[in-house]
Amino acid sequence: PNNDGINDQFTFEFKTKSISVFHCVIVDRWGQIKTELHSITDSWDGTNLNGTPCPDGVYFYTYEAISDDGTELVGHGTVQIVATSGD
Repeated sequence: PNNDGINDQFTFEFKTKSISVFHCVIVDRWGQIKTELHSITDSWDGTNLNGTPCPDGVYFYTYEAISDDGTELVGHGTVQIVATSGD
């Protein structure tokens, strides 16, 4: 995230339709929680719980959701922070 408007936020927003309950936890490779998302429309800007930018690296997330029709969804994945050089 470098505030250029491109990939500055990690979000599930493209999956917001019909999700009534959502929770996601993002951790570093040591399992330390960096942030939690409590709504499908929340996003992560690459900072930790104190608002300090996280270092470059791979972060892991798990999520649980319930759709409007009661279907339970669970999943996991990775997101990577990569530094970009300024102009």
